[in-house]
Amino acid sequence: MVDEFYSDINLELFFQWIVGNQNKYDQKMECFTTDIDDRGKKINFIYHNIKGAIVIWTSGIVEEQIVDEDENMLFYLHYQLVNLSQGQKLFYDFYEALTKHQKQFPVKIVLCCSGGLSSTFFATKLAELISLKHLNYEIIPIGFYQLDSSYLDCDALYLAPQISFLEPKAMNIVKNKVPVRTISASIYATYNYRGLLDMITKEDFSK
Repeated sequence: MVDEFYSDINLELFFQWIVGNQNKYDQKMECFTTDIDDRGKKINFIYHNIKGAIVIWTSGIVEEQIVDEDENMLFYLHYQLVNLSQGQKLFYDFYEALTKHQKQFPVKIVLCCSGGLSSTFFATKLAELISLKHLNYEIIPIGFYQLDSSYLDCDALYLAPQISFLEPKAMNIVKNKVPVRTISASIYATYNYRGLLDMITKEDFSK
């Protein structure tokens, strides 16, 4: 009876600890609870396209699972809750897996020339190279006349060398919120796709 009493306390403490720390989770994460009749409680997590759940059964068993948008299992663990510190450690592992498995959206690179002709050709060949290397970049070719504030969501803007003098204007259009780079003539004029890809992959897009 004593062991059962402490087990019930640990289960409730663990549940309250997870729910009570919601304000410490990623701001983009949705967290809510649901009851499973009298058998237990379920804590649900939604993070981008990933769903997670922790079920705390009255029997003392805890189940943790994470699935993607197609319901493919990414993470599953079940264990007997011995004490609160054990549950906390395993919850941190669950939380790390949940945030790590979010969908990785492609890095959006805008390639800009004067009229869009050469940038389109360059982007097509560059995209082929990116596909072969299985990299997560999206190359968007445009003419400078098309550049406006709708491209504020891109990760970087690369200008062809013949419009390098327009770099200050480009920076003003994207309100200095997007890195603007000028491609050297030695890369662009020689169709050195690998050279530009090297230039892109050296960028830190995490900022």
